[in-house]
Amino acid sequence: AAVPQLSLDRLRESGTPPTRLWALTQLFAQTLLTMSAGEHEDLLFTKRDNVGPEMSRGMAERKSGSEFALFTGAAAILATDDPAVIEEYTAFGLCLGTASQICSDVGDIWGEGMSRDLLNARRTLPIVHALSTLRGEDRGRIQDLLAAAREAAGYQDEVRTLLTAAGSLHYTALVVEVYRGRARDC
Repeated sequence: AAVPQLSLDRLRESGTPPTRLWALTQLFAQTLLTMSAGEHEDLLFTKRDNVGPEMSRGMAERKSGSEFALFTGAAAILATDDPAVIEEYTAFGLCLGTASQICSDVGDIWGEGMSRDLLNARRTLPIVHALSTLRGEDRGRIQDLLAAAREAAGYQDEVRTLLTAAGSLHYTALVVEVYRGRARDC
């Protein structure tokens, strides 16, 4: 939490105009609040079964997208006074950061070794998609497997199989491509 203030003070010492320092101060404050809200949601979602894909994407935007938006927006603020350019760079960072977070979530589930997200009952986008898509016995089965995967890693392969069968990997890849396309457009 101290790094932004120290960074801003160094920028002040190096002659950064006060208007840019004020814009950076506001950006840091707003972004740190947004990122904290995203982290808080991530923790709350582990206790809920009624999280939908929109909520999961929004959480990823707040948690990680806003972090990248901070980086790109701060650089733009230091480079220009043009609000449109600053807005475009900030939007680029938001989209790129969100896509990166969702890719990280996919990598955690389908990557090598044990999934920490499955062990910690994280409601990442692939899991949320499956829970919102599957019905009846299949939904009950994945809920049981998700609970079992918290206790023993041996159930994780079955979870992956059901997530794939539910189309969650494909859906998640499409969502990532949408964010990447938006980032390219910016």
